[in-house]
Amino acid sequence: MAQSRQFDRVLALLLLGLSCWALFLPMPALSNANAPATLVQASLVMLDQQAEQRQIAVAAASLLDGERGDFERRGVQLAQLSPEQQTQARRELAADVELLAQASLAAEHERHALQAYDTALMGQTRDLGALAEQLRSATWPIVEHLKLYPPPLGTRSDWLAPSSNYFHTRAITISNGTLEQATQAAIEVGRSSYSQRQLRELDQTYRQVLDQYAQTLQQTSTSQTNPRPWWRWALASILALSLAGLLWWVLRDVLAKDWLMLAAGVALAAWFGLPWPVAAIGLLALVGFIGLRPSLAACLPLLAIPLYYRARLVGSLSFPLNETLFGISIAGLLLHVVWRWRGGQRPSIAWFKARWYWPIGVFALGLVLAAGLSLGSSGLVEPATALRELRRTIIEPAIWACVVLILLATQRVKPQSMLWSYIVMAAWVAGDGLVRFALGEGVWATTGVPRLIGLLPSSTALGVYLGAGLAGSLALALCAESAKQRQLAWLLSLPLNFGVLLTFTRGAWLGVAGAAALILLLQRRWRLLLGAGGLAGVGLAGFALIQPSLLARVLRFGEGTGSARQEIWASAWRAVQDQPVLGFGLDQFAQLEPSRYGIPQIRFLTLAHPHNLLLDVWLQLGLLGLLVVLAMLGWQIWRWWGSKQALGLVVLAILADLVIHGMLDQTMLGGDMIYLWWSLLLISVWRPSATEES
Repeated sequence: MAQSRQFDRVLALLLLGLSCWALFLPMPALSNANAPATLVQASLVMLDQQAEQRQIAVAAASLLDGERGDFERRGVQLAQLSPEQQTQARRELAADVELLAQASLAAEHERHALQAYDTALMGQTRDLGALAEQLRSATWPIVEHLKLYPPPLGTRSDWLAPSSNYFHTRAITISNGTLEQATQAAIEVGRSSYSQRQLRELDQTYRQVLDQYAQTLQQTSTSQTNPRPWWRWALASILALSLAGLLWWVLRDVLAKDWLMLAAGVALAAWFGLPWPVAAIGLLALVGFIGLRPSLAACLPLLAIPLYYRARLVGSLSFPLNETLFGISIAGLLLHVVWRWRGGQRPSIAWFKARWYWPIGVFALGLVLAAGLSLGSSGLVEPATALRELRRTIIEPAIWACVVLILLATQRVKPQSMLWSYIVMAAWVAGDGLVRFALGEGVWATTGVPRLIGLLPSSTALGVYLGAGLAGSLALALCAESAKQRQLAWLLSLPLNFGVLLTFTRGAWLGVAGAAALILLLQRRWRLLLGAGGLAGVGLAGFALIQPSLLARVLRFGEGTGSARQEIWASAWRAVQDQPVLGFGLDQFAQLEPSRYGIPQIRFLTLAHPHNLLLDVWLQLGLLGLLVVLAMLGWQIWRWWGSKQALGLVVLAILADLVIHGMLDQTMLGGDMIYLWWSLLLISVWRPSATEES
């Protein structure tokens, strides 16, 4: 009894400290998980290098500023020369055109560096979260200037930008073609050389507007402190203390007075929140704890999902938290195996005889094969990006799934603990967002609607994460075996409900509603289903009376954050038709040429995915990947449909939310939510031991 009270006190102190962090400390900085934290500076260094190379090439071509640069006149005069003079004149003319080709090539390299600098600045803008909305007007000069370029960069179709290859091929024609061909090529070069000068002026102005925006971005990011009225502090304090009390009541039962689990949570917070190298203490502690309790390896990546975009910095490098936990888990499990081996307890392989594990291996191999084949697609734009996502999104989660499968097979982890890990963490993220919402932080006002962001980079991403957690908690609240579990699930649903509501993410609303309706239908609880539908209708009616214009904007599906979904889907379908078998490779949608497929783009809100689960998988993993994902879904539905087990109903609820919301957003392919998909599949293949069945 004394140890129980001591555990409760320590847990309460830790949760109070966590609530104080939400009140008084800023959120960990968002980090572009696609690149190191020094991306802007690195792109600026590369731009300066390319600009210097262009200056050298332009200086070499300055010989053509006078009459020597009149290629039209020199081409026409070729016919007036003797054969010997023509040969010499054509050789000199071709050499001068090659100077233009070299200058044009240097200009192309600098222009690509300008675009990379632009992309890095927009990425840093996205990292500001809600504050990024204040910078939208500051990006208009960039948008308007880019329109002055010819396609594909701009919209000016009345002139073309000559490439280095354009000049190089005409230099060859002048040297080796007929006299008539050489004359025509020289005339074309003369006319195109004016466009080259115009491009240089555009590039210089492009650099100027980017530098001006960089200054504005720096000023905005360093001026985030705004005085808050007392009532905000009071409301936020009440919410923080309420959240701490709610989590204390839930965790004291979920953790079941397990000191090792509590210590592992503290070590995780130390590894994530403390600066390097002090955070190494948390790292070493986690390795040791996993060595003692292998089941932690199954839960830690699920806890890290919402922190994916708030990376763990190690020196100048940036790593998503769940990727570092993958390495920590492997190290801890190896330590556990060595420990048992030295103690004479060799690991048993009897679990290989079980037949229920085969879907994990088949689906893992299928996804890896599909991702590998997509690397050979002719539509692949950024191989380095695809390889990085192959590691983060496919290989590491698949290996983790196989490791957790072994833990499940050897009864070292229970699937219920994986579900509770996700739902409890989602409730904390929702509560943290509500506290910051009360402080006036973590809100992104788009199209006049204030939307909760919290720890995630956007309200839609938060809606995806919280929606799955709310679907799971509602399913537990409706069908958990014990009354205590149902009570805890209802408590966790409170912050999740408000969090999902305030994201104003319509896909999250539909996903949760569909998941809840599915569970009620499977349980044949008709009265509760009708009552929930009526309550939702009354809520919408009341909201319409209070804020009719706001409700109209929210329910107008053709508008919202960015462009209409129909336009995005149409452009994605055009891209699918271009590469229907292999797709384009992982994380390539943002790299595709917008003008070619009609992809709508918005400054610093570049569309990175087609906002549709099926199109997203097809574009990234090709037809094989799409078939594998459909098989994963079909197998799990077949596994649990008609089942009365609470575990299966919770899996179906979360799966329904991910699929329904996935029709409007990205809910699967990424280094974060993919772990939840694998968890659901792992739970679906799990079979209890004979003692548990009895």
